[in-house]
Amino acid sequence: MSPPDLHDTDPPCPRPRWLRIGLHSLALALANLAGLAVGFAAYHLLNPNNQLAVQVPIAAGISLVGFSIWIAVTHRTSREPGDCSRLALERRRDGIWIYLSAVLWSALLFLPAHWITTGYVSAVSNIGMLALFQLAVNLFVVPASLEIVR
Repeated sequence: MSPPDLHDTDPPCPRPRWLRIGLHSLALALANLAGLAVGFAAYHLLNPNNQLAVQVPIAAGISLVGFSIWIAVTHRTSREPGDCSRLALERRRDGIWIYLSAVLWSALLFLPAHWITTGYVSAVSNIGMLALFQLAVNLFVVPASLEIVR
């Protein structure tokens, strides 16, 4: 009797759920930050009296579109369940963890980005406003984006 050929079967693939959640929440945070940056640029371009009236709707729209595209692409490119390259979410409740983790990612990304671009550390109020924006907008963005692949 010969030993089994190890190339006939794939080794078991650990698919860490936390890694998928971390990756998706990073994508959501990047969509949020990109939306806020575009909204900030639009505010400076239009120069209205109220910054939030311009920046928030633009940022919310870009967050929704960007994260929806991310979810659709990762779902489409994923193969069968059990495949190591599978990035699609397997549980709808993972959206809760994505929602919460994105707030942490944004703070971790925004502080150094602000320091690099402006030369000084951002005010605590900017981090607070970023978190409030995300908590409000992502309450709609996450379920709406996950509904695409349902």
